[in-house]
Amino acid sequence: GALVYWLEKLAQDEERALRASMKGAPMGAEKLMALHPWTEPTKPRKARELQGRVVPTFKVVGDDEEARRIHDHCADEVTRYRREHRGAEKKWVDPEVDRKTVVYPFGNHLRRKRDHVKVAPPHDDAILLRPAVEPPEDPDDGAPVSEPTGTDGTSASKPTGTQSAAS
Repeated sequence: GALVYWLEKLAQDEERALRASMKGAPMGAEKLMALHPWTEPTKPRKARELQGRVVPTFKVVGDDEEARRIHDHCADEVTRYRREHRGAEKKWVDPEVDRKTVVYPFGNHLRRKRDHVKVAPPHDDAILLRPAVEPPEDPDDGAPVSEPTGTDGTSASKPTGTQSAAS
């Protein structure tokens, strides 16, 4: 008697909590059985997960005036980068523009290596797109940079017969 009552009450409470946590009306057995097994959701996954929220591209820790200033500067930097990149993409696909004259903003180094595009130097006030090391000078504007050589003229990345692979 009492044990059955409490188990049923526990099950009902769990069902009620589950129903409360579900968003929207349940589909129902008939609609569910009518779906093809490979049917995809109507909205793309990213749109469903984000639900209108903006994906952050950086984070500044702190709540003082300096953190606010850095955050605003980084937000402006991201906006400037996106604007310059969109402009470069428009020129890249324009058939009347010579692709050799298109300059992408700093940060497109994969594109520089893959498509041999020109990449602008970093802005002087850059925080997010500041290079960790000074970028090498490209004398031929966009061609891949040759491998650095050691002091004896051999390639620094490949061990010679006198060097061990561990060193």
